[in-house]
Amino acid sequence: MKRHLCILRNNSPTSSNIANAALAEVTLYNVAAYANRHGYDLHVVCEPFVTAKWDHQPILRMMELYDYVFTMGSDIAITRPETPLESFLVPGKCLVVAGEDFGHGNLINEDTKLFTSGEDAAAVIREWDALRPQFEDIEHTVQAALMSMVRAGDSRISVAPLKALQSHPMPGTKTEWKRGDFALHAICVGDDDAKLKFFLRFFGLLVE
Repeated sequence: MKRHLCILRNNSPTSSNIANAALAEVTLYNVAAYANRHGYDLHVVCEPFVTAKWDHQPILRMMELYDYVFTMGSDIAITRPETPLESFLVPGKCLVVAGEDFGHGNLINEDTKLFTSGEDAAAVIREWDALRPQFEDIEHTVQAALMSMVRAGDSRISVAPLKALQSHPMPGTKTEWKRGDFALHAICVGDDDAKLKFFLRFFGLLVE
């Protein structure tokens, strides 16, 4: 019998999300507390991936064990911990992916997504992987491959509204984090000390 839901957090050594160890440590405690609050299991993936982006094998393995699998990077903190992940499920959809708008044409962030386990979800992953070679010359290859499925009208996939699954410490943008948003995503903040300080300052006000 499958367990209910797990959070699968990407701490792969090949991920730029862990460029700043302090940020990764803070957010890990935050996500662990959130998982404990709602009775979710938390799995932290540290094995080297074939690519710098999500390798889908850990997701497929978790889908064999859980009814729902939520994936996230190590640069995200939950800032509305009372909200359960189940509230983001969309009837009839096996994948809900975070909406995003950074002007590069891929209006999603494939790191943050919620799967309803089953053959439909596994098929989405297989088809998504098969599309990747078509977008190898594009900077956001993995996002572009999934976005092509969204643009083609794939009925199995739902794109969450902007700021529903994640917001960002970027003042004046469409996804600027505000109090009451579900999650704060530092978007590889380790590359920029100013962003890190901004993130930790706001996050520090929210630690329970």
